[in-house]
Amino acid sequence: MMKHVFIFVVNAVSILCVFSYPGYLANLPVNEVPFLCRNGSNEEHTYSIKYIGHEVCVDKKVITGIFHERNIFGSHFSWNDQDWTKLCQMDSDDDGRSNGVEMGDPNCEWTPNSNVTLTAVSHPGYSEIAETSNNGTKYVGECSRVNINC
Repeated sequence: MMKHVFIFVVNAVSILCVFSYPGYLANLPVNEVPFLCRNGSNEEHTYSIKYIGHEVCVDKKVITGIFHERNIFGSHFSWNDQDWTKLCQMDSDDDGRSNGVEMGDPNCEWTPNSNVTLTAVSHPGYSEIAETSNNGTKYVGECSRVNINC
């Protein structure tokens, strides 16, 4: 009987962990962020990442899952009690743009449960450089930052 109780508890905890990631999105101003990267052959790839605080798996240009390991933004999110007001001014990936700028809230005015729709311009957990052209500014990272074929 004790063995069955232990298995149930372990399975219940696993289910909570898997389904808790989307719950964190209520504490962030956007539900996904773009990640534009360039590989060694100078080819550009664009990803839309929903698990903002975690490393991702990519196979044939499609995000196939997440790693449980956090990226630096995910660590800062956890260390700061999932509080956007603390995270917004930080520059988690040290690319010169605050998390607020990257996630479409440059003045850090967003609050949970607000009806404001924001659009992220880059990923707060992966460093990107700004490239300006006649078409505007785009933020480009290195494709080696995502885990290919994991």
